[in-house]
Amino acid sequence: MDQANKQAYFEHAQNNLNSVIEVIKETLEKTKNNVNKLKKSLHTFNEDDKIVQGKLLEMNKEKLEELDIMQDSPYFNKCKINNETIYIGKFSLSEQSIYSWISPIAKIRFEHPGQVTYSLPDKTEKTGTMQSKDQYMITGGKIIYLSTETLGNPRELVYQDYFSNQKKSFVLPEIVSQMEKAQDTVIRANYKNALLISGPAGSGKTTLALHRVAYLLQSPDVSDKFNPNKILILVQDAGTKEYFSQLLPELGIKNVAINTFPDWAKSVLDIKDFHYQNSFGNTELERDHFSFYKLQILKNLSNIKYKKDVFSTLEQVYENLEESYKEIFAKQKQEKILDKIDLTILLKIFRQSNDSLSIMQEYYQLKKKGSSLKKIGRFPISYDLIIFDEFQNYLPEQIKIIKSCLNTENNAVMYVGDMNQKTQLGTINDWLEIGENLKEERKVVLNKVYRNSKEILEYIKKLGYSITIPDNIKSGSQIIEKTFENIDEEIDFIKENLNQQVVTGILIRNYAHLKNYQEKLKNTKNVHILPMDEIQGLEFDTVFLVGIKKEDIFSSQRIEIKELRQEKEKIDKDLLYVALTRATNNLFVLGTEKLSDII
Repeated sequence: MDQANKQAYFEHAQNNLNSVIEVIKETLEKTKNNVNKLKKSLHTFNEDDKIVQGKLLEMNKEKLEELDIMQDSPYFNKCKINNETIYIGKFSLSEQSIYSWISPIAKIRFEHPGQVTYSLPDKTEKTGTMQSKDQYMITGGKIIYLSTETLGNPRELVYQDYFSNQKKSFVLPEIVSQMEKAQDTVIRANYKNALLISGPAGSGKTTLALHRVAYLLQSPDVSDKFNPNKILILVQDAGTKEYFSQLLPELGIKNVAINTFPDWAKSVLDIKDFHYQNSFGNTELERDHFSFYKLQILKNLSNIKYKKDVFSTLEQVYENLEESYKEIFAKQKQEKILDKIDLTILLKIFRQSNDSLSIMQEYYQLKKKGSSLKKIGRFPISYDLIIFDEFQNYLPEQIKIIKSCLNTENNAVMYVGDMNQKTQLGTINDWLEIGENLKEERKVVLNKVYRNSKEILEYIKKLGYSITIPDNIKSGSQIIEKTFENIDEEIDFIKENLNQQVVTGILIRNYAHLKNYQEKLKNTKNVHILPMDEIQGLEFDTVFLVGIKKEDIFSSQRIEIKELRQEKEKIDKDLLYVALTRATNNLFVLGTEKLSDII
């Protein structure tokens, strides 16, 4: 196809898109009117009819949300089969022949022009000839990418506009529309039992897992097995929770609980007056040793009665600690701080004392004459599905405790993460530790990295990390590695090279330097200054990895306990890998020593 024909093809596709969007807008207005009419008339129905009308109102509200999303991006695939046109999009609109990506017929988008077999909505199989297939990326009602392939002609690019690679803006077009057949198979895999989705940083594993959740909740084949109110997604931090909360509605997922472990534990234990820290201590060395001894106690926990005063319970648990660590815990108690191990111990004792886990919930008690009284009580916890995001950072005991809340009929749990990105002590090493015997067909490993530029991946590979660099990956800037005499020189260099038009991360291993950077660079637009152990799941256009010094980056050297030192050595290396993979385009590595000399 020459350039003139490509331009004509693109213009025809954009005009067709405009027509579809007009129909969507008309349908949107009609649905809005229906919602308003139902709202106004709801009070006129008797109680039985009111239930039916209420459900109808909810269905119309859901359709309204879907149409609102569709008017920006109605579809991402168009197939012509037996001269009939079929579109695939995020949601369905039957009058325009747009089918949801979760419908059986949507699998047709992975085929090439020629003889194809596909499933109709009633599950009957049909064979036909696919004459052509177009793939789109549409945002804001505009085509920014279009390719086509036809019988006898391979796929060719018709149009491509410049578009951002930023995660928040393009997650759905990037993942749903460019999903590979193997990934679609993962999403549709049998719903029962454990499933592992693993891969290096930036491989798309988390987003793939969320699409599986969307499929399980919306597919007619399995949706009756999963109640959104009985699904738990566990994430590492509040930032990831917020990101997921924005993404899930665009996938049609509502009412699913997204929680961090401390917040979930807090709701189960019904404790309010405390602050959470991942670990406690004045220095990294002190935190590591204190955590190590707490972990030994967790593994050999004796029968202790759970008390409402959680610090009193923990005092009993830690009564055999050395005096120096008892003093640290006394300070922790005084500051009302609980860490991950404390909460895990409390959950384990709570479960032993009550035989199972329950949660505080509001409920209504019917009184005479039809009135009701709002009360609060404990109810057993039962989940149809649990997802552990970054599972490699969970203690085996944490996972076992949370899994005890699984509906045994489904036994559906997803582990999403990478054993090569362990950043915390005492976490899972072996599947048998949590009672899992994963079969090979339930292990999905994604090898390609899509987040980082070619130069960044090549630099990481030269440092000795085992990664696969995909073909045709984007190119970026060369990595800049520089040494300085002190922190002030580093900060001056950053100020000179900072581009405030892009999101920048300044990542530091040594907590002692953190405040210095925060003070010198405060109020700087689009700059996030973070410790290296709080960056998992984040990404930045530009990263300054600062404070490179062997004794800081490889802190395990200072540890004398052999078992602890060996575990910490792996964490040091994994933590560095996580930091290096946060940059999408530009990476600066700064310190008093060159990273390539100390690794």
